[in-house]
Amino acid sequence: MFKFYHRTDAAGVERIFMFPEDVITNSIIALNSFSATTESGYTQPLPEGRYFMPANGPDCVTYAEIVCPGTAITRFITGPGYFKADMSFIKRIPMGRKANIEWRMDIFNVFDTINFTPTAARGSSVNSWQVTSAATDVNASQDPGGRITQFGLRFIW
Repeated sequence: MFKFYHRTDAAGVERIFMFPEDVITNSIIALNSFSATTESGYTQPLPEGRYFMPANGPDCVTYAEIVCPGTAITRFITGPGYFKADMSFIKRIPMGRKANIEWRMDIFNVFDTINFTPTAARGSSVNSWQVTSAATDVNASQDPGGRITQFGLRFIW
C-alpha cells in the first residue's frame, strides 16, 4: 500500500502520492472531522475502508490496550526504498621513484535517483498529502540532491 502513486488532476498536472486515494480521503475524514456533539463522534459520514486516525479517537482511547487493541505496540511502516549509487575513476601516473600524479573523478548518485520524501500527512485536503520534495542533506549541505560530479588532481611524493 505504501508506494508511489502518480495521478493526473483536473488541470492535467501529474501529482505524486504515497498512499492510495481511498486511504487519503478516509484519513482526512478520520483526522479532521471530530465532533463532541454527534453520536458517531464525526461531523461528516464515518470513514469507510482503510484509513489512518489518531490513537485517541471517538471510538478508541489509548489508556488501556483492551479498549484500543495494539496501541501499546510500536509499529513500523516500510515504504519505498532509498537508493543511491556512487562511482569513482582514478588514474595514477608515476613521476619518478616515489612521486605520483593522481587524477580522480567522483560521481555521486550515478543513476540520478530522486528518492522522494513525503510531507506530513495531516492536512484537510488531498493535495496536502502529496509528495512535493526529494531527499537532500539539509544539515551538512553536502548533498543537494541529483547527480553530482567532482574532479580532483593530486600530487603525491
